Amino acid sequence: MNAKYTSEFFTWNLLDLRKLSDRHRRYRGIFRWLRPGYRNNRKRLLAVRQVKHQVSDQELIEDIENVIEQKNLLNKLEEPTHSARRAFGLLFDTQMPNLNGIEQALNWLEGLQQYRHRLPFKGIAAVISSDQSFLELRTLQFELETSQKQIKQGFQFLRQHFPQHPKTGLGVLEKTFLNQVKEFLNNAQKELGLFQQSLDCQKQVRQLEAIGAKEFLSKLRESNILPEFWFLVLQKGVYQNWLEHILSDNSELRNFRENSHEQKIEEFSQFDPQQYQEAIKRLQQLYNERWQEWSTQPQAKQQIQLLKQEIKKKRGHQKIREFIKNAPELVTTLKPCWLMSPLAVSQYIDLNAVEFDVIIFDEASQVRTEDAVPSIMRAKQVIVVGDDRQLPPSSFFKSTASDDEEDEEKQEYDSLLNECSTLSIVENFTLRWHYRSKDESLIAFSNQKFYNSELLTFPNPVRDASRGVHFHYVEGGIYARGEQRNNIPEAKEVAKLTIQHFQQNCNQSLGIVTLNEEQTQAIREQLNQLIIKHPEIEEFCQENSNKFFIKPLERVQGDERDVIFLSFGYGFDENNPNKLLHNFGPLTKREGRRRLNVAITRARCKFVLVVAHSQNLV
Repeated sequence: MNAKYTSEFFTWNLLDLRKLSDRHRRYRGIFRWLRPGYRNNRKRLLAVRQVKHQVSDQELIEDIENVIEQKNLLNKLEEPTHSARRAFGLLFDTQMPNLNGIEQALNWLEGLQQYRHRLPFKGIAAVISSDQSFLELRTLQFELETSQKQIKQGFQFLRQHFPQHPKTGLGVLEKTFLNQVKEFLNNAQKELGLFQQSLDCQKQVRQLEAIGAKEFLSKLRESNILPEFWFLVLQKGVYQNWLEHILSDNSELRNFRENSHEQKIEEFSQFDPQQYQEAIKRLQQLYNERWQEWSTQPQAKQQIQLLKQEIKKKRGHQKIREFIKNAPELVTTLKPCWLMSPLAVSQYIDLNAVEFDVIIFDEASQVRTEDAVPSIMRAKQVIVVGDDRQLPPSSFFKSTASDDEEDEEKQEYDSLLNECSTLSIVENFTLRWHYRSKDESLIAFSNQKFYNSELLTFPNPVRDASRGVHFHYVEGGIYARGEQRNNIPEAKEVAKLTIQHFQQNCNQSLGIVTLNEEQTQAIREQLNQLIIKHPEIEEFCQENSNKFFIKPLERVQGDERDVIFLSFGYGFDENNPNKLLHNFGPLTKREGRRRLNVAITRARCKFVLVVAHSQNLV
């Protein structure tokens, strides 16, 4: 209406408007234009009309009625007793009403109606109209605003130190229920000791983002991958990209074909064992040629005759030392390769009887120099093979004295290997490739601690429970000091583990290593008792086989098995169960680290440390 008419139209008296409307309704028919009253009425209306286009009488009448209705409504609203004026008070002004204020009041009332079942309107009205209540509400408003400010500051702290990710359980904080935030903070308070780890984690995240891994981290958070596997995913990604980079620069690797490579390996695996059979044939031919050559010499006839005479004898045979002295060329021609201990050389071979082309000392770190001299005197060339970081010569296990803390150190001896390493005339060669361990973790500790990480090892193709290093705790294990020097609960557990090994992995060989003879005997006795209940394991546990052994530490150098159980034995004192003994037998004696190196490197596939106290006390 304001767009159609000027403001003058709206100032006309309500009674005049009503008369104008009534008169205009009476003019009908085509001859109404001839009547002066009709023309005057229409002229008066068109004079205050802003829109000048053609307008019908009906539209003019409707406009007059609308203005009359507005004026009637306005008159009602201006009445002091009108409900709207009482409800909105100062907000309600018929000339200039505060429409925004009225809208807010209506919205507030609509929200208040949600609580009409719990808050009576009369009570609300009393609170609103009371000056004291108003002051209290203002105080509550101030406290609420203060709390809101503190909450915003707290949210900012959470956003800074606890980025949004599934682990926190928090999403967008402003859209998170406060009870969820409270629960998270309570849990965080209980794990306050991990807060520094959380800060370190965030620092690492920022470092990763700085090197361009922000998108990668975002995808990890969006994925279903558990956080404990994130590093493996990152590691795989790095290796994958690294591999692609290497392949792009190396044509040989880029052209590598797995099928043809595997075929070559298969062919090699088939041909490789055949060389041993060929070697046997070549040696047989060589021995035959040497025998033919030697048997035609003058001294051969006499020595052969001596051998035949000794064979015919039923008793009174020459002693071995005497026979070798009388027929030295015969025995070396028949047996050009001899396997003997250093002491047996002095016992059976006269100094002037036989001279060997080459003598090889194996495990030379355990050979005393004085024991090796007789063999060296009978050789043209000497090869000394050993590891100076493994067992030295020792009389530790020859004594049955108590191994309590106050015991004196057992005597250690210089080895042939140590003596040779100090000679400038001796040429040294170091073997760096490590082949025994099928799981890299089996040699990792020794490689780092004993060999300065110089050994070349092979990474694991897979990781599973049948490989690697494992810790097995024996609850209630007590070490018996004095004459017994054993740990019976631990021995029982090792025997049970042996049965389990046979039942689950009978194709894998097993070795049991102990730190003293008494624990070896205790395990053997416990195992014999279980064999009565499980007779099927008796054949497997035969110690003269290549499938099984039980030995103390000092006798295992050079041995290896698929699986090794190391029975620690030592632990809490039987007289004082709360006291952990810090005497670990040969490991705490002089050169104990070398014994430890031997003990933990006997396994090809799996090493299990069986011990009667927690691993952080070992």
